[in-house]
Amino acid sequence: MDQESSLLEIVRKKELEIKSRTEKATKEAEEAIALARKRAEEIMDSARLRGEEESSRYLEQQQKVLEQEILEIKERSLSERQRISLAAAERIGEAAELVLSRIEAKGP
Repeated sequence: MDQESSLLEIVRKKELEIKSRTEKATKEAEEAIALARKRAEEIMDSARLRGEEESSRYLEQQQKVLEQEILEIKERSLSERQRISLAAAERIGEAAELVLSRIEAKGP
């Protein structure tokens, strides 16, 4: 009986030892998972922030490009209007003479 009781005690001790190791391993695994989740969240937040910053810089850059294009179009438009006005002013005399000559040709 002593031998049985001794064997039973050894089995119980081994069971407790295994249970203790299992609990410790489980706790370590849970802690590692929690740390991994936290790190993953930090990485995601960092990536999100970088994306927002890059997006903002890109939009600002594109806005400046568009503003420059608009300015160039306005300048070309003004230049073209001035060129047309000058050409029209130069030809207004010819147009007036043409109208007068047709009126004279028709007579009273």
